[in-house]
Amino acid sequence: GALEFGTQQATVTIADDDFAPTVTLTGTQSIAEDAAGVATITATLSNPTTVATVVTVAYTGTAINGTDYTPSSVTITIPANSTTGTVTINPTPDAIFEGDETVIIDITNVTGGNGATEATPAQQAIVTITESITGAPTVTLTGTQTIAENAAGVATITATLSSPTTVPTVVTVAYTGTAINGTDYTPSSVTITIPAGDTTGTVTIDPIDDNIFEGNETVIVDITNVTGGNGALEF
Repeated sequence: GALEFGTQQATVTIADDDFAPTVTLTGTQSIAEDAAGVATITATLSNPTTVATVVTVAYTGTAINGTDYTPSSVTITIPANSTTGTVTINPTPDAIFEGDETVIIDITNVTGGNGATEATPAQQAIVTITESITGAPTVTLTGTQTIAENAAGVATITATLSSPTTVPTVVTVAYTGTAINGTDYTPSSVTITIPAGDTTGTVTIDPIDDNIFEGNETVIVDITNVTGGNGALEF
């Protein structure tokens, strides 16, 4: 005839022998600009959890998001009872020489995952997008070959890049020959600037008319230096 005394209750706590889960980042280290596929970055939990884990990431580096590549998302979701989730980097091919560029992926926040946190040290994945154009761009000179001393116009010299670049290219030139600079002609500049995204720039030679017989004279235009242009060189 025994009876329960009041309302009886006993609580047993099962101590979890696993550490709180942490998130690490790994992934493709290099991909060609014109590759058919994508670079995959994987977020990995140290152990599965009963709820989804959402990893927020940020993209930095020398490559420009939306211009040089497109990420599939700014979050990586690791489903409940799983340990991995992914995001992809899809490179954008173009006709501009930029050299190799980097995409740096950093974790900025972790939510869910029964208190999951970013692993220590801070996690970072780096994807290098390799340039699809072979070799640095080169500069060539072309232009007017003959102009009369008393011509109304000017002789135009054009510097041409083999491929456009993301920064301006400055071509420094020197003037020699039998004609005398400042006496027989006036050049418009000693530099030719090829704007970013373009392939040509010009300088002009304006002959000076006089009453002195000198015979035909030459102006020789030589490249002395090339700067900018993502490492552009004289051809």
